[in-house]
Amino acid sequence: MFRRTFLAGIAGIVVAAIATIPAHAHPLPPQDDQWVMLGQQGVGLNPDRDVFYVGPDRGSFDALRFRVLGNQVAIAEARVFYGNGTSEVLDVKEHMQPGESSQAYDLKGQHRLIDRIELVYQSEMPWAGMATMQIYGLQFAGYNPGGNPGGDWAVLGTKDVNLLVDHDSIYVGPDSGKFRSIRFHVTNRPIHLYDIRVTFENGQVQRYDFNAHIPAGTYSPGLDLAGAYRMIDHIDLVYRTESGGGHAKMTLYGQR
Repeated sequence: MFRRTFLAGIAGIVVAAIATIPAHAHPLPPQDDQWVMLGQQGVGLNPDRDVFYVGPDRGSFDALRFRVLGNQVAIAEARVFYGNGTSEVLDVKEHMQPGESSQAYDLKGQHRLIDRIELVYQSEMPWAGMATMQIYGLQFAGYNPGGNPGGDWAVLGTKDVNLLVDHDSIYVGPDSGKFRSIRFHVTNRPIHLYDIRVTFENGQVQRYDFNAHIPAGTYSPGLDLAGAYRMIDHIDLVYRTESGGGHAKMTLYGQR
């Protein structure tokens, strides 16, 4: 349901509100290495729901903001789906003028992997044509897709990966302490990682349908753990190397 009643109502009152809204109420996102565009889509005159796919390859983010071009846009709902399967509805119900950027909306928790963002919205002025919606993310400053993870990352285990699809378990245990996210480093050969299951010390299980390629010599994005600072019992992996010529080596890191 696209909340047509809500959108029709706000489209009716926006004309009266235009005179009171200053142009460019919020500055454009800083054009540096932290605010990055996550996607853009055209916005028609009818209420619609669009999906902006992000994915784990883009890294972790702490906030979002929105920018509109071409026409005014009414946003009825903005829902963020995270990499760990949870979601959050941002408190975004506003009329945005062309060229305007929204305030920054902090994401619940820290350094979140975003699977996708869903917007319910519509353009408001029939004579102005289609609008363009842009979404920017404030990237976690520690994101480093190709280098040493550094910081509070600790090695939790290493496994050899062969050409056959294989299932391996890496035991971590309570003596290793508590962690808030995990990531992987691959050497020798590229691998394809299909499935990740984290079993916590209390028996709860968190599954990531990762299904992604990790080139040799690189780190995967960080994967947030559900809850804050969890003890890990073990991690199950389903993976294989992507080319011949020997085994790959995968190293598991945990962030405290």
